[in-house]
Amino acid sequence: MGRCCWAILTDLFLIDVRRMKRVGITTAWANAASDPLAAVFLAWTLFAAACATKPQETVAVRGNPWFHYTQGMVALENNDQGRAMEEFDHALAQDRSFAPAFAGKALASVWSQENPAAREHRSTDVRNAKRLLGRAEDEAETQEQRFIYEVTAMRVYTALQSQQWLSEVESHRQNAQTMRKLDEEKLPYYGSKDAAAYFMGVAYYEDYRFREAEELLATARTVRAQSKWQPKISRLHDKIKRIIRASGDFALGDVAAKIAVKDEITRADLAALIVSELKLNKSPGAIPLSSEELATPIDVVGHPFQHQIDTALHWDIRGLAATYDAPTGVWLFRPDEAVSRKHLAQVFEALLIELLGEASVATSLINSGESPYLDVPIEATWFKSVSTVTSRGLMEPDFSGEFRPDDPVDGAELLLGVMKLRYVAYSH
Repeated sequence: MGRCCWAILTDLFLIDVRRMKRVGITTAWANAASDPLAAVFLAWTLFAAACATKPQETVAVRGNPWFHYTQGMVALENNDQGRAMEEFDHALAQDRSFAPAFAGKALASVWSQENPAAREHRSTDVRNAKRLLGRAEDEAETQEQRFIYEVTAMRVYTALQSQQWLSEVESHRQNAQTMRKLDEEKLPYYGSKDAAAYFMGVAYYEDYRFREAEELLATARTVRAQSKWQPKISRLHDKIKRIIRASGDFALGDVAAKIAVKDEITRADLAALIVSELKLNKSPGAIPLSSEELATPIDVVGHPFQHQIDTALHWDIRGLAATYDAPTGVWLFRPDEAVSRKHLAQVFEALLIELLGEASVATSLINSGESPYLDVPIEATWFKSVSTVTSRGLMEPDFSGEFRPDDPVDGAELLLGVMKLRYVAYSH
C-alpha cells in the first residue's frame, strides 16, 4: 500500500514540477492560493528541494570530465600523446573550466621534451605549457584540483628543464606537500602525496643531485606502505643507491653523470664511460695499441662521443670493435645499439685481461662442472666471460641465481661495474 501511495505521489509531483516549469513559479503560487491540491504539491516540491543534499562530485565515472582526465593521463603513461590530448579535450567539452584537464594538456604539450634530444626545439611548447598551467591554476576550485596543478607543474618544468627549472619544481613540491586533508578519492590519477615526493626525486635525479634524491626517496619509502607510487619510488631509490655506491666519495664527471641516469646504455655510452673513467686516453702505455690504426667509422663521425669511441677503437677492446658491413662496404661501430648484460661481461673480461696483463684471468676463476647460473648454460660462448666478471665482483647475478644475459644494461649498473674495474685494475 505504502509503495503504491509513494508511486502516486511521485507521479503527481513530477506532473506538478513540469507544470511549474511551464507556467513559472509565480503562477504556481497563484494557483496554490485557490487550489488546495496545488498548495499541497507546491509545498511538497519546496520541502523536497530544501531537504535534498547537494550532489557530490563524482570522480572518474565513465563519460564525466574526471573519467576523460584519468584516461588522458593513462594515455601519457603509454606515450600516446595524441590520445591524451583528445581525452583532455573531451573533459573540457563537458566542463570548460575543468582545471585538471588544462594541467593535463600542459603536460601533454611537453611530453616529447622528456627525451633530452627534443629539448632543442621547444620555445613554442614552453609558452603554451606555461599558458595552460596558468589556466589550470586559475580554474582550480578545490584543494584536490590545486594539488593536481602543483604536481603537474613539477613534471612540466622537469620535462622542459628551462632556466631555473629546479627551483620551480621545488617551489611547487613545497606547495603540494603542505596541503592538508586531501581527499584521495578525488585524486583519481595521483592518489596521494607520494606523487609529489616521487616527481621531486625524479627532478633531483635528472639534475644529477643523487644524494638529495636518495635522502628524499628514502624518507618517502617509510612514510606510506602502499600507494601507486611506492613501486616507482623503490625502483628509483635503488637505482640511485647504486650510482652513489659506484661513485663513492668522488664527484662524477659530466660524461659519467649523463650515462648513469640512462635506463638503457648504448655501445657509445659504454665506450665513453670506459675511456673517461679508466683514463685510457691519458695512459697510452697501459694497453698496447692495435697494430692497425682504424679510421673513424662513418656512423661515428659527428657523434657526441666520437673522441671516446675513436680512443676505444685504438685500444682494440674485444666487444667494442667496428664490424664490416658487407651491403654498404663500410666499417660500422653501431653507436646507438643497446648493450646486453652478456655483451658487457665480454667487454669487462677483455679489459681485465689487458689491464692485468694476464691472459689466464679468463679461466683461472672458473670451476669445472655445472653452470652456477640458471640461465647461462656452460656451453654458451659467453659463459666464461660471465663467470670471470661475477667472480671479480664486476657484475652480479640475481638472488634467484639468474644472470639475465639478454637484459639491457642501465647506466647505474655500468657505472658501478666500471668503478669496480678501475679499482681491480689499478690496485693489482
